[in-house]
Amino acid sequence: MKKNLATNGNSWMIYINKPIAKMLGIKPEERMVMLNIRRNILYVTKTTDVSTENANIKRLIKRGGGYALTLPIPILELLNINPEIDSVEINVEENKLIIEKAKTNF
Repeated sequence: MKKNLATNGNSWMIYINKPIAKMLGIKPEERMVMLNIRRNILYVTKTTDVSTENANIKRLIKRGGGYALTLPIPILELLNINPEIDSVEINVEENKLIIEKAKTNF
């Protein structure tokens, strides 16, 4: 599914609707996720680790009928994404949300 990023102050965010969050096992009271980057792809998985010492752990923000994942500029740079012009492709596989730069059709 192709999505655009929305600005959120000094960072960017991606909207995750409730059906996708449910596929990831995310509940309103358990909104912590772990971020892992491999080969310009971001893998987002649910976690119960509430440690604030781990920079890879984020809390999903409630937004409308779903959630938002805030992505700071350094993460977008690691993914080679310019949020002002690029879209992202999201997929769900094995309880993981996979976010990567959308391919352009030329």
